[in-house]
Amino acid sequence: MAHNWKRIETYIRNNPREACMRLFEKGAPNSSNNNIQTTFLHMLLEDTSVPSEVRLNVGMLILYNCPEAATLKDGRGVLPIYCALERKNNMQILERERLATKIFKLFPFCTDLEAAAERHPIIVALDERCSDRLIYAMMEIYPQSLRIANNREKWLPIHYVCNRKAKPEMIERMLKAYPDSVDMETLDGKTPLSLALESAVQYNENYRLVVLLNEFRQAHLMQIQQQQQQQQEMQQASANANANSNSNAQSAANGNGNGGGGDNASQENENAAMMRDIHEIQARIVGSH
Repeated sequence: MAHNWKRIETYIRNNPREACMRLFEKGAPNSSNNNIQTTFLHMLLEDTSVPSEVRLNVGMLILYNCPEAATLKDGRGVLPIYCALERKNNMQILERERLATKIFKLFPFCTDLEAAAERHPIIVALDERCSDRLIYAMMEIYPQSLRIANNREKWLPIHYVCNRKAKPEMIERMLKAYPDSVDMETLDGKTPLSLALESAVQYNENYRLVVLLNEFRQAHLMQIQQQQQQQQEMQQASANANANSNSNAQSAANGNGNGGGGDNASQENENAAMMRDIHEIQARIVGSH
């Protein structure tokens, strides 16, 4: 495909909204059809005959004028982010990082896993051996992506990382962003630790991952136990407080009842004393007569 991207760049500058135009490309690769629907952005990412710098500049121009271009699928149902992450696009590392990061930032919620073999973009990036900088950028843009497993084997990004020679720093970042993933199992029951143990047979460096995962797992379990204990203590304290409150209320009610009886007795005593006084006065009056 020999596209005149200079002419297309001029066209997009003069007609910005046309950057999202859907086109038909003849003789598209990997297609049994004569024509396949595509976009300028898809063609740009797949055109390996164009220098990386030109592809970066034109790609940024397309995304600047039409951010929605990042959300458009081609006729195969593939989003631009997947084309940007593929190694076969032959882009230089820095140019690919910048363009893929820009596309992902505009549309990080691309969880339509059917679009690319049921894999989220960050899993594709790991599979395609993209740079650590790009992986970290994607994690920062959309941390939720670390919680999305592929639909087939139920592998999370951390499973992919632990299954190969990886830097402990990446594992630490993933565990910090999603601590519960340390015990998450794949469809066949494998955990990050078991995968790290398997890969450690091939890569001695991965024994560092085994130590790291063990230490993190123990600390995480201890933290969960502490949280559960604190929760139980809070519930017990709340129950005790309610019990004390009910007891005080009952005591107050009893006190009011006793106090009322005391007042009645006092009134009766006063009445009896008054009657005695009256009788004494009456007796004096009678005696004086």
